[in-house]
Amino acid sequence: MQLHNNMSAIEMQSVMSDRPTGKVDFPTKWESMPASVKTSTNELFEEMKKHIGRGKIDMAPSAQTKRGMPAIMVTGWDWRRVGIKKNIAREVEPSIRMVQMELHLAKQYRPKVLADPIVWTLRSTLKSAMTAALYQSNLDPVTSGSLGIPKGWTYWDGVDVPKPTVEQEAPNDEEMLRIQHDTNVRIAAEKADRDAILKVVKQITSLKIARATRHKSSEISSDVAEATNALIQVSLTLSEQ
Repeated sequence: MQLHNNMSAIEMQSVMSDRPTGKVDFPTKWESMPASVKTSTNELFEEMKKHIGRGKIDMAPSAQTKRGMPAIMVTGWDWRRVGIKKNIAREVEPSIRMVQMELHLAKQYRPKVLADPIVWTLRSTLKSAMTAALYQSNLDPVTSGSLGIPKGWTYWDGVDVPKPTVEQEAPNDEEMLRIQHDTNVRIAAEKADRDAILKVVKQITSLKIARATRHKSSEISSDVAEATNALIQVSLTLSEQ
């Protein structure tokens, strides 16, 4: 695929590879982040403190629009579980920092990817399809406030670029339908695989033998947690293939 805005594939790979590769590398990368990223992280962290460990929640629209919150909402990381409150400093804060770092990195190269007419058209088509699938309330926004506001799909990275003006033949409707169909099939297959893996994880963690002690409210043992976390990581990598 030809990339516009003077960014070559090699340059893009260089930008994309500028990610922490482990716990040792993470602090150094974090310290190099701009002050704006750290400010956004603190704001998201303070908002997250209101919601973590509360099970299923109904988050206000104002909270969902905070920078990084869409990524938190769609992640496979179970930040709603009650036990996570014990690990806020160890698990929650580093995870939020990583989200903000990824957003900062994404804004360096994704706008350039989206400048390609084919990529932009595909992303726009998928966005329209997802928005059309959302349930729309019949309530009047004037009397019901945010409950009546029409819902729209948005990508978690927050990257939005205008329609490219570069002269290049864009795919016709038939090609776009084929691309969308193939993409939907792939996404459905990946979701089925992830669901199957997560079902196995749920079955394992629900076993009495998986608990650290015999008490019914006991957390799972560390070796079981390590194994199930590995399974969860496998499910997350499916979307990266």
